[in-house]
Amino acid sequence: MFVSTGERPFECDMCDMKFVQKYHLDRHRRVHSGEKPFKCERCKQAFSRTDRLLRHKRLCQGNRPPNADTELVV
Repeated sequence: MFVSTGERPFECDMCDMKFVQKYHLDRHRRVHSGEKPFKCERCKQAFSRTDRLLRHKRLCQGNRPPNADTELVV
């Protein structure tokens, strides 16, 4: 890890952003590729990052009962 030295050895070849960890570079590359591999099981909305999916799940599932997958017709 290079946090204490300030070194950022992992560079994006598309925009020249630099990262301390390879994981952060890999996550950043999804910005350019548009890849969204993490999907909400309830509404099928997709996200590029797991933290964004988890935040969405709290909102998506928090406002509806667990078995409220059926559509209410009025």
